[in-house]
Amino acid sequence: MINYFPMQNDVATGAEACYPGVLPPTGTDASFTPEGYEPGKGMARGHLIAKELGGSGSDGRNIVALYPGQGKFQRNLARCGEGCSPVGSE
Repeated sequence: MINYFPMQNDVATGAEACYPGVLPPTGTDASFTPEGYEPGKGMARGHLIAKELGGSGSDGRNIVALYPGQGKFQRNLARCGEGCSPVGSE
C-alpha cells in the first residue's frame, strides 16, 4: 500500500509505503513536472516512492525536482524496500 502525503504549495511533501510480503508491480516513469524543475540545469524528476516499488510518475504527490547526484538516494530507498523493511520519504 502506498500513501502519498498532501501537496503544499504545489510541492510533494512525502510518502510512505508498506509491502506485506510481496512487492507491487513496477510503477510508471516520471511524467509530472514538479515545481522547481529546470531541465537545462541537469535536473531530473524523481519519485519519492521509487518506480521499482510501484511509485506513480504521474501523481504530483510522488514527484520532486532532483539536482544532479540525488538519484542515488532513490536507488538506496528501492533497495531498502526489496528487503521488506518500512520505506518512507519526507
